[in-house]
Amino acid sequence: MRMTWRGVLKWWFCGALAVVLCLAVFLTGCGRKQQRAEGPNVVIISIDTLRADHVSCYGYERETTPNIDRLASQGHRFQNAYTTMPTTLPAHASLFTSLYPRQLSVRRNGERVPADVRTLAEILRSSGYATGGFVSAIVMHARHGISKGFRTYEDVEGVRLAEETLARATAWLQKQGGRPFFLFLHLYDPHWPYHAPEPYRTKFGAPDSAAPPAKQFVPDPSQFTEQIVQESIAAYDAEIAYADEAVGALLRELAQMGVEDRTIVVLLSDHGESLGELLTRYGYAFAHGEFLYAHQLQIPLIIRMPEEPSQENGVVRTAPVSIVDIMPTILDILEIDPVDTMAGRSLLPVLKGEQATNRSLFSERRTIDKLPKPFLAGADYSIIRDGWHLIFSTNRGIELYNMVEDPAEVSDLVQEREKIDALTGELRRWLDQLKPLFGPSGFETDEEAIEGLKDLGYAK
Repeated sequence: MRMTWRGVLKWWFCGALAVVLCLAVFLTGCGRKQQRAEGPNVVIISIDTLRADHVSCYGYERETTPNIDRLASQGHRFQNAYTTMPTTLPAHASLFTSLYPRQLSVRRNGERVPADVRTLAEILRSSGYATGGFVSAIVMHARHGISKGFRTYEDVEGVRLAEETLARATAWLQKQGGRPFFLFLHLYDPHWPYHAPEPYRTKFGAPDSAAPPAKQFVPDPSQFTEQIVQESIAAYDAEIAYADEAVGALLRELAQMGVEDRTIVVLLSDHGESLGELLTRYGYAFAHGEFLYAHQLQIPLIIRMPEEPSQENGVVRTAPVSIVDIMPTILDILEIDPVDTMAGRSLLPVLKGEQATNRSLFSERRTIDKLPKPFLAGADYSIIRDGWHLIFSTNRGIELYNMVEDPAEVSDLVQEREKIDALTGELRRWLDQLKPLFGPSGFETDEEAIEGLKDLGYAK
């Protein structure tokens, strides 16, 4: 039987289509998942300027965080988590890229995250996730590139209260239906000036007016009496409690939506805060970014896994971890291929109970152009390892602290030459290995942005 030319063409087309379909099926089954029709949701909650040691479940004597404590009781609480820089934009850039600020060339607020870097939101969006970011301060404005990968990103020109940002985030959540989502919620309330709504001020004995009267390098440290310091700390704690209530409301929303057991929840801070610790030493208080002491670097980190068997009071993890570890951890949990350039490591083995390997944690201080004090000239770097903390300043020299015996970092152990030599050697290797991957991003020149940063005390 002879086949017509139309039959030949039809036979060829069907055969080619079959080959293409088979190849597509084969390729889809190879490797780790890049496109996902369903999977665990992801929620990251970042509470700006939240010190780990002012969170109740981290041992603070005041009950500042009942909702965060409840989350910790359902998941994993990391006792030794640190930021890469005690400055909001660079720290969040590290969170979303798993790169250090020096690699990103984002070393102060107002700069831009490089357009070429791959972000967590970008990867999750390409993997089928709805992506929504809701932030509470101008320093996290989309113009700085931190919104890369979020299909919905609601920023603000000034500052927004936690309840206002939360309302926008929950409204977005309710529109997602059954599609897996990645939600980023940024709360700014514990940032200076501290002035929480009632009833939080009354509960913590905070003053009616915003506290403290001054910050950073205060004009006259002697005027900061013990009463002013304690009232200001009470005002800071009241702000934490207010932000904690927003966390509780979001967690309740997830439960009401029926997605609580299908959601990875990560709660952390971008950095800590100096309260009264440095008044005598530097005349400095109620600020962050100028120094690399532990109270500015250590952050709370809590991870609740989906459908994980509950354990009484949760699980405490002592592994040393960095904010750059969050992105590789989430990708690992979701079985999405990692990015080759990531500086962090996945914490999934630790979450599964494996013994963490020893490591060093690195941080750096932001670039300061107009110096409030001459001794801030140059650059500062920090390395934490085995309970030791070395701070190296190109202008002030070296400081060494035993964090186990001296958690407040009062006694500088500069006589420990062997320990200093080992840590400075490792710091040099880190600086050599982690070169900038992107050129200088250029300081934000938009006048409106500059004025907004000045209002928050960032641009001078």
